[in-house]
Amino acid sequence: MDKKVSIIIPIYNAEENFKRCIDSVLNQTYENIEVILINDGSTDSSGVICRRYMEKDKRIVYKVIENAGVSNARNVGLTLATGDFIYFMDSDDTIDLKHIEVLVKKMNNSVVAVNASINTINKNTVHRSSKNETITIEQYKNDFIINRYALRCWGWLLKAEIAKKISFDINTNYFEDSLYILEYLFFFRDGSICFTDEVYYNYYVNQESIVNSYKKVHKNIESVLYSIKKAEEIYSRNCTIRDEYKKYLLQREIYLIENISRNLRFSDYDMFFQNEKLKKELLEIRKVNNIFRYRLFIFIVLKNKRMFLLIYLKVRKISKKIKDLLKK
Repeated sequence: MDKKVSIIIPIYNAEENFKRCIDSVLNQTYENIEVILINDGSTDSSGVICRRYMEKDKRIVYKVIENAGVSNARNVGLTLATGDFIYFMDSDDTIDLKHIEVLVKKMNNSVVAVNASINTINKNTVHRSSKNETITIEQYKNDFIINRYALRCWGWLLKAEIAKKISFDINTNYFEDSLYILEYLFFFRDGSICFTDEVYYNYYVNQESIVNSYKKVHKNIESVLYSIKKAEEIYSRNCTIRDEYKKYLLQREIYLIENISRNLRFSDYDMFFQNEKLKKELLEIRKVNNIFRYRLFIFIVLKNKRMFLLIYLKVRKISKKIKDLLKK
C-alpha cells in the first residue's frame, strides 16, 4: 500500500485564497494523503470553508485553536499527523497536480528529504527557482549557504518519524521555518537530499502580509536577533562553522533590520533607535562587516540620525526601482 502523506496547512483569515490551495491538494494524483487544517483563531469565513470541504472529503482533519501564531499551529498539526511523511503548505499557495506523487517516488531509505522547485508569484510576474540534483547531507552542511538551498519549510517532503520529534520555535515570529528545516536536516549524520524540478511549489507573495510581518517584528525586534543566533547555534552544534556562513548570517540580519526600519511608523522611531539589544548587535556586526551600504546603515542607527535614515531608505528604494528597470 502507498505510504501516507500528512499535509499540514495553518490557516488564519485565509478566506480570499484558501480555496485554490485546498483544491490543488485534494486533486492530487497521489490519493493516500491526510490534509490537516489548523484554524489559528480566524475571524473571517475560513472556518466555514474548511467545514464545507471536510464534509466532502474524509481525508481532511480539521482543528480550531486559539490564535497563537503559525509556529504553534504547525506544531499542533504535527501532533495530529499519522502519515509516514510530513509536508507543510501555506494557506494561499498551490502545488502541481502530480506534486506529492513525484516527491514520494523520489523518497527512499537513503534519501532523508525531497524538495520541490519554486514558482514565486508576485502579482503578474513569476520567478522560477529550480534545482535538480541529489546531494549528501555532508555536502548540504558544507555548501547550503553558498548555494542558497531552500530553507522554507514548505515544499519539503520529510520523514515523519524525525519531523514529529522536532518542533517549530514559538519564541520567534521570523525565520522560524528555516530553523525547523535546519534542525531536521542536521539531525541526520548521513543520507542524501533530493532536489527536483519535475514539480513546483507555487508561492504567492502577499505584500500586505510582508509589511505587517515587519511591523510585527518591530514590536519585538529581539525576534530577529534571536533567530539569527539560533541558526548559528544549530549550525555550529552540528559542524564547523565557516566564514561564508558567518558572513551570510550577518548580511541577513542587517537585511531584516533594514526592512523593519523601512516600515516604521513615526511613533515607533523612539523605540527603534533606543533598543539597546539592537545597538549592541550592530556594534558587533560593524567589527566584521565591510560592505559600505550596511556600514552606512549601522552608522545612521547608532548615531540616531533619523533624517539620514529617511534619506537612506529613499535612496535604497530608488536604487531598487532602477535595478528592476534594467533587468527588464
